[in-house]
Amino acid sequence: MKKLLSLFLVLVISISMLASCSVVEEMLGAEESTEGGTDRDNGYKYTDFTDEEKEILTESVGTIIPFIPCQKYYFEGIYDKADFGDGVKYYTTGNTRADFESYKDLYSDYEFMGTYTDEFGDTWYTYENDKVTVNISYYVYSGVSYIDVLVYQRTNSGNVDDNTGGNTGNDNTGGNTGNDNTGGNTGNDNTGGNTGNDNAGGNTGNDNTGGNTGNDNAGGTVNDTNGYRAIDFTRAQNVKDVTDQGYYLGGCPTTGSPAVLVIPVEFSDVTAQSKGYTTDTLLKAWSGDADDTDYHSVHDYYYISSYGELDLDITVLDFWFRPEKASSYYESATIDYYGEDTAIGDQIIMDEALKYLDEEKGMDLSEFDSDNNGMIDAVILISTLDVGEDDFHWAYRYWNIYTDEDEYYYEYDGVSANDYLWASYQFIHESYDYSGETTYSDTSVINTYTYIHEFGHVLGADDYYDTSYSGDNSPLDGYDIMDSMTGDHNAYTKFNYGWLTESRLVTTTTSTTLTLEAFEKNGDTIIIANNWSDTLGAYQEYYIVAYYTNSGLNSGDYGYFERDGIVVYHVNATLSSETSDGETYYDVKNNNTDPSDDYGTEDNLIEFVKTAGGSFTYIAGDTLPTVKDDNGKNLGYTFTVDSLDADTATITFTKK
Repeated sequence: MKKLLSLFLVLVISISMLASCSVVEEMLGAEESTEGGTDRDNGYKYTDFTDEEKEILTESVGTIIPFIPCQKYYFEGIYDKADFGDGVKYYTTGNTRADFESYKDLYSDYEFMGTYTDEFGDTWYTYENDKVTVNISYYVYSGVSYIDVLVYQRTNSGNVDDNTGGNTGNDNTGGNTGNDNTGGNTGNDNTGGNTGNDNAGGNTGNDNTGGNTGNDNAGGTVNDTNGYRAIDFTRAQNVKDVTDQGYYLGGCPTTGSPAVLVIPVEFSDVTAQSKGYTTDTLLKAWSGDADDTDYHSVHDYYYISSYGELDLDITVLDFWFRPEKASSYYESATIDYYGEDTAIGDQIIMDEALKYLDEEKGMDLSEFDSDNNGMIDAVILISTLDVGEDDFHWAYRYWNIYTDEDEYYYEYDGVSANDYLWASYQFIHESYDYSGETTYSDTSVINTYTYIHEFGHVLGADDYYDTSYSGDNSPLDGYDIMDSMTGDHNAYTKFNYGWLTESRLVTTTTSTTLTLEAFEKNGDTIIIANNWSDTLGAYQEYYIVAYYTNSGLNSGDYGYFERDGIVVYHVNATLSSETSDGETYYDVKNNNTDPSDDYGTEDNLIEFVKTAGGSFTYIAGDTLPTVKDDNGKNLGYTFTVDSLDADTATITFTKK
C-alpha cells in the first residue's frame, strides 16, 4: 500500500512543479512550447505546438491545425470515440472572445460546415478539409474562459499520401496496410493511437477490409508470412511512476544492479532485543538464499521475475539505528505544508539515520547512487513498531521530502534521498489462513510478500487493487503481486520495467497458428490490438495473451490459478498530456485503485478477460468470447486454444 491513495504512471519529461495543479509531475523528453515572438500573440506565452505535439497531430490526423496563442493549454494526444475517427483534443484557458473570433479566421482554408449546440448550451463551429473535421467552441466556466478544439480524422477520406489504390502506407501501390513502409509513418505510426479503425471503405489502418493489420511499424514488416510481426519495446516511450514528485530526479533503476540500502530502526521504547528481532533475519528476507525464507528473498524474487535483468545490490546494516527520541515523538511529528499538517516522522528518522551513517560511521553514501543521478537508488527503513492501520505502523513507499528549510532534499556525500520505503519488521512474521485472519506473530516463517510488493512501488508500479475500498472487486481479482501480493508481476508491469522488450503483434488477415511458451520461462507474450503504435509501446489500449503455468514464482501454494492455461489481460494505458509554464506532463489516464482518480473515465488500467464460462484461464478448446474495447469497438480478432503442454501452448488466431 502507498502513503497516498491517488497514484498514477506518468511519462518522465522534465523537472518542474506545476503550480496550478494539485498533482506535480516530472518528465523527460518533450520540447518546450515556443514563447512569444509572433505578430498575433498579444503577449501570450505560447504561440505554437511543441515539435512532439506536431508529430502527434501529423501522425494521428494527418495535418497540423492552427494554434491558439495562450498562457496555458492542455493537449491530449489520443481522442478516439466509437462514433468518430481518430483525433486530438486540446483546450486553452484565459483567452478572450476576440481571440476566439480571430482563431476562427485561421480556418479560412477549411470548409465551414455550420454550428451546433451541445447539452450545456455551448455553440460549436465545425470546419472540414480533406483530412480532418475540426470542432471549436468558446465558453466561460466558473469565471475562466476556455477555447476547446476537437480534431477528428475523417475516416472516409480515402487515400493517404501518394498511395495508389486507397491503402494506407506510403508509396504502397499494391495494397497492404502499412506494409513496406520503410521511409516513415504516413497514416501509420499513429503516436496518438488509432488510425482509421473499423474502416470498411477507405482502407486506412486496422480492421480494414482487404488490407493488412498493424500500425506504426516505422520501417518494419507489418504482416509477414506467419501472420504476425515483432514488437520492439525499446523503440517506445518509457513511463515511470513519479506523480507528485516536485523536483524529483529519478527513482530506483529497474534494470542492472541498483544499490539498495536497508536500515533497521529501533527506538528507545521499542528495542529490537525486546521484540526478538535480528538483523540476520532481515538479511535473509532481503537477500537470502532460497532456503532462508518461506518464499523468496526480495533479491531473488526480482532476479527471477526480471529474467535476470534486475540484480539488486542490497546492503542490510548489521546494527540497529536508534533515533534521538522515543517513537511517540516521530509518530506525532508534522510539518505545515501548504497549510496542512503533514506527517514527517519517517523522514526525520531517515535524515537522522543517513547523517549518522555519513558523519559517524564514515559511509560513502554516493556509492548507493548507481545511475549517478544525484539520488540514492533506494532507502529501506524497517522499524520495530508493530503493524497498525496508520501509515507510521504500516508499509508504504514514498518520495516527497519535506524539510524545515523548505528545501526538497537533504544531501549526504553529494547525493540526496527522496525515494524510500518504510515498513514494520513485523511483516516478516505475517501469516494468514483461508478464513481471512491475519496475524504478525508467527516466528516460524520469514514472509517477504509485503516487502516484495512495496519494492514494486519503488520500481514504479502502481497498486492494482481498489485502494478506495469501495467494495468492488479488483480488476485482477487479487491475482498479481501488485494486487493481493500473490505470484509474479504481469506482462504490462514488465513492459514498464524494461524486463520484456519484445512481443508479437497479430496481423493476419485470415488466420494464423502461433506457439506460446510459458510466461514464467521467458516472458513470451502475444498482443492483439485494434490499433497499435510502436512509438507508444505499452501506453495504449491492447490485449496481452500469455501462457500461465503453476511454475517459477507461481509455483506450489503460491500459484494463484487453479489450472494452467492461457490468460488474457486487457490493458488501457493511454496517455494524456498537459502543457503549463513551459513543461509538458504526461499521465496514464486509467488506474485500478480508484475510478474517481481517472480522467473522466471508468476504464481500468489492467483487467482480466475471462472465458465465456467465467474462468481466468483458457484451456484446449476454449475460444475468446466477443470482446469490445473501451471505445465500444469489437476486437478485430478471436482465438481458439488448440493444445497445451508443460512448456508451450498452441493457439489459432482468426481475423473477424
